[in-house]
Amino acid sequence: MHNLHLRNIDDHLMLVLKQQAAKCSMSMNKFILMTLKSCTGVPQQRVSVRHDFDEFLGSWTTAEAKDFEKNTAYFSDIDETMWQ
Repeated sequence: MHNLHLRNIDDHLMLVLKQQAAKCSMSMNKFILMTLKSCTGVPQQRVSVRHDFDEFLGSWTTAEAKDFEKNTAYFSDIDETMWQ
């Protein structure tokens, strides 16, 4: 993958890009890539939908789900000493 840096984007164009990306519920990066592909005729990549874990969906009881959330809650804790 390559990166591209654009310069001299005026305020109006930036505003329009942000508005259009938001309207499509996309990040600016994803929206601009989609627009470039569309304008150049490059086909969009298809998103494959996988169903590998469908059999597990909804298989937990409410009690099991609560236990899981309780037992994994500490993963959300932030150790401030690690970010100094």
